[in-house]
Formats: sequence, structure tokens, C-alpha cells
Amino acid sequence: MLTVTRQAATEAECEAILTASYQVDRPFSSPVLILDPLDFAPKRFLGLTYFGSALKKTVKKKLASLLPGCEIPRSDQVDDMKARGYDIFSPEQIEKAIIANIKAHFIFNEKNMALALPVLSPRFSVALHSRIKDSARVETEGALMITRPLTQYPGFDAQHNFNSLWHEIAHSVAGDNEAGADLTAALACRYVFKDCTFLHLQADLRAAHVVLACGTRKVLEDYGWACVEATETPLALNRPVSAEDVRKVGESSYRVPRVDRTDSIIRVAQSLHRAAGLAFEYRDLRKLADTAEGLLQNGAFADAEQRMIASRFALAARRIEEGAPAYARNREQAFRAENENNPVRKFLLQLIV
Repeated sequence: MLTVTRQAATEAECEAILTASYQVDRPFSSPVLILDPLDFAPKRFLGLTYFGSALKKTVKKKLASLLPGCEIPRSDQVDDMKARGYDIFSPEQIEKAIIANIKAHFIFNEKNMALALPVLSPRFSVALHSRIKDSARVETEGALMITRPLTQYPGFDAQHNFNSLWHEIAHSVAGDNEAGADLTAALACRYVFKDCTFLHLQADLRAAHVVLACGTRKVLEDYGWACVEATETPLALNRPVSAEDVRKVGESSYRVPRVDRTDSIIRVAQSLHRAAGLAFEYRDLRKLADTAEGLLQNGAFADAEQRMIASRFALAARRIEEGAPAYARNREQAFRAENENNPVRKFLLQLIV
């Protein structure tokens, strides 16, 4: 785990923390190979893209140096780890997957890359993560499928990239628990950064994403509302966060509760779609926030869970649309993570308080 003597406040300090994170080889109980695809940018000749032999040689060499320190799970651990979503591929298959993903990143001109490959036996993980500029807007546009220009958001690029990188690192122990990876990453941010206002945007993205992507069942099953709760929960802590706190949560991240609120998310999204029409399809966030608030005032939602989701979506949509000024005003608000019905908050307080 990273050890910091004081929290990063300036952009340069945040960049230094991000750079140091790429050098951490065993942040939790499992070795992690961290690779930035931008280090393997292809060359071009006569309009053609080629990677040469450097990519394969580098990946093979890095895996070869990592594997001797990896453990083989005991037979009584295997079924549990399979259930947690660890890949059962061999190191050779993982090597091919790393190379294929890096090549695809450039071939398809992807704007950013954040991917984890947690491996069952021998136990290790790979985190593929690109450091990108204008990270908040790029991530927002991609998550919400927005093509129009967006505004400015709080946080340095290094902070948003750090959160994304540590989410992928956390999968080394979280397995397929996306909320567990979100909670670990957000807590790591609270540990290393003096100002974590930018995490409100990350939580808003989770809230807006699951509602707007309600037609994709896998998004709801893999992420769901638990990721909203996990991302904003560390913001409500009223005491400093330590490296030991982050370690404890990271090692238990696969156990972070994921209450299934899929039906409520779908019902809220369907109501919004019917009432807002094309504004839903074209991602008119201001209109969607107004619509959600109007539906709430008119008693359109059947129970407290649906009302909570609609209200949180309206807040997220309005802040994402307005940008940095909205987050500056809301900095001292009573965070919704303090709601006693938030199971992730209960899990965190039982673990570190």
C-alpha cells in the first residue's frame, strides 16, 4: 500500500501520487502487474499501424518476473475464488489477452482504458490503465454517451485517474465485485488527497449511468446502485483515513454488500423515459433532472426506494450538467451516504471504526 506523510493538495503532488501508484507491485494480498497502454503506442508506416516485437517482449518479461512470487490457491479456496470472478486462464493465455487488449485500444482509437484481469492460479492480477487528459469530461462523455461539449468539473486529472487506477487494482482482491472496487478506490482517495470533492462527480456518474443504461441488464447486475453507495460512502467519514483502513477494506472488498435494486432502477428509468421522451435519448440532463423532480412531486413512484433513486438521479443530472460550481456549493452538504439504509456504509463502519 502507498504510504503518504501528508495528503496531496496541489496538482503536482497529486501527479506524484498517481505516478507512485504505477510502481506498487503488491498493494494487497496479491501481486499486481500494472501497465499503461500509452507506454506501448504503435508506430506508423505508410499509413499502417504496427507494434513490432517490443510489446510482446516487454509483457512476457514483466510476467516472468512477477510469477515466481505468486501463490497457488489451496484446493479448498478454489471454488470460492471462482465464484468471486477470478479468471481461470493460464499465464500464457493472460499474456495473449494483455497484448490483444493493448492492440485493440489503439486500433479502435479508444479514448481511455481501464481493465483488470484477476487470475486464479497462480494468483495475481493485471491492471491495464491509461493516464488520460481531461479525464473527468472524457469519462463522463463515455459513461453517459454524451456527444455535446461538457463543462468543467472538480478535481485534477491525476485524481480522477488515481481513482480509476485503484478501482482496477482493487479487483485483484475484489474479483467481480464492482462496488467493492469502488469502495476501495474511493477510500484510497480519502487517504491520499486533501480535497476529495471530485468523488461527488464519480458518485453522480454511477447514479446517472445505471438509470440511463437501464436497458443493459449486465450494467445493472455488475454495477447497480451499490456502486453509488460505495463511491460516496467514504466522503461521509468524519475521521482521517489510514493506509491500514485502505488495506482492511481492500482485502474485504469482495464482501461489500450489493443489494439488488434493479427493479426500482428500471421503474424509475421507464417513468423518466415516458415523461421526458427524447430528452432521455439525447441525454438532456437539465430536462431529465426537472422531469425526475416533477415526477417526485406528483407522487409517481410507488415506494421509498424508487423515490430515493429518482431523487439521487435528479441531483446527479443537475450537478453533471452545471459542473464545478454545483459541486462547490454542495461540498458541505449532508451526504446521502449517511442514510442508515445504506448497506455499504454499515459494512465500512463495522470494518474500520
